[in-house]
Amino acid sequence: MNTLETILLGVLSAGMVSIVVYYALKIWKLSRSSQNTQAACAKAEEIIKNCDLIAYKLTEQAKVKAQREIQKTREKCEQDLREQEKELKENEVVLEERQKNVETRFQYIESRYAEIIEREGVLKEKQGRLEELKNQFQDLRLNMVKQLENKSSLSSEEAKHAYIKSVIDETRHEEAKALKLLETEWQSRAERFSKRLISVALNRYSGSPILPKPMYTIPVTSSKMKGRIIGKSGRNIKEFQERSGVTLEFDDEARTVSIIHTDSFKKEIARQALLKLLDEERFNPHNVVRYLTDTENQLKCKAVEDGKKAFKILNMGRASQEIYEVSGRLKYRYSYNQNIYYHSIEMAFLGGCLAAELKENIIDARRASFLHDIGKVLMDPGEGMGGHAVIGAEYAMKYGEKEHIAYAMGAHHDEYKPKTPLDDIVKAADALSGGRPGARIEAVESYSERIEQLTHIATSYPGVTHCYAMHAGRELRVFVDSETVGDNETREIAKKIAAQVEKEVIYPGQVQVIVIRENRATGTAY
Repeated sequence: MNTLETILLGVLSAGMVSIVVYYALKIWKLSRSSQNTQAACAKAEEIIKNCDLIAYKLTEQAKVKAQREIQKTREKCEQDLREQEKELKENEVVLEERQKNVETRFQYIESRYAEIIEREGVLKEKQGRLEELKNQFQDLRLNMVKQLENKSSLSSEEAKHAYIKSVIDETRHEEAKALKLLETEWQSRAERFSKRLISVALNRYSGSPILPKPMYTIPVTSSKMKGRIIGKSGRNIKEFQERSGVTLEFDDEARTVSIIHTDSFKKEIARQALLKLLDEERFNPHNVVRYLTDTENQLKCKAVEDGKKAFKILNMGRASQEIYEVSGRLKYRYSYNQNIYYHSIEMAFLGGCLAAELKENIIDARRASFLHDIGKVLMDPGEGMGGHAVIGAEYAMKYGEKEHIAYAMGAHHDEYKPKTPLDDIVKAADALSGGRPGARIEAVESYSERIEQLTHIATSYPGVTHCYAMHAGRELRVFVDSETVGDNETREIAKKIAAQVEKEVIYPGQVQVIVIRENRATGTAY
């Protein structure tokens, strides 16, 4: 118990005594008016004595406890002082050791400082000598420059510019040679790699080379059959042409009727419906509408099934109903006698092989390759018709195809600029499928006409001396006069010829335009 507690205990005891005295006096006052006043006073005195005794005892006990607490506090303080004194002595020892180390280091620093002062003196002497040598060199250089200027009749600035120009020209020449060698080497590597890649892809696929193109002419064996087709007052043929959208033309010499329209799907609907009507006894406008409607529904259902079948054969997963239908309708499209449906399946296999060799996504390559020509179904079809790539890409995006697949579809004719390996894979697969032997057969007349068109376009440009169409019209080599046509103009001529060919000529695959400019120098010895 500390001193504060002792004081509080004393105050508490005094308070208790005061309370007891107060009640005792109150009792005494009350008893004074009664008959037992003397007894009450005696009782109060006794109570007061008892309270004084209790207060004395409590005070003595508090003093004893306070003395004990004071003794404990004194011993603890003495112990803390002894520990602090010990710690101070240890710190004094450490400080003495550090002071010795500081003195040693200070002596080392003084010795190093003296060395530095000495070396600074030597350095100043050498700097002075160096300045003298610089001045001598400058005088010699100026003297040399003056002598050279007098001998060469050129100023120093002119000589410097001439030297820099010669160095730059020589550097550019060496750089051009190195770049040419590097370009040739990488081009050679790229050609070897592409040839190997194409060879591997072609060896991994073997399909039927070509399918016969259906004939949209129906034999008319008798005038009675022709009359049934025309009908009374021409009502049958009129109804047939209005409902189907095709045109029927009779050839009396060949005894045939031809179905004419730009859309091969409509032509096929008309062909099958007409054959069914000719087998029917009653050929009338009502049956014309019924058979055309039934045949159209059947062919649309068959187109969806053909689309699903192709996706299953190629293991390409699922697609929307609209994609199935347009891809199945490719079966009725032909390009130079090549069926577009089977061409697209062949392309998908080749694109998958190329993607596998290049470590690209095989399924994406197959989907983009198979769907690349669906735009031909969605527009007015025709051989060599442009714009179908973009139309097909937009349609594919609309009905659930991924953006990069649709972009690759639109890039296979360079209407979109190729950005990824997938775009180039689709282009390469299209070229392989369309360019292989027997894939696309065309008439001799159309081939000759195309070669003549290519030659005419190339020779129409000024400066062109002659040109040759090579590789079945897939390569056009143009020779220009080196004296009238420069290097930059050569590139412009190549671009213009390629653009005009793409715009005016109908051709399968692609045509490469190569413009050659020769520099010939002659000398005569006498």
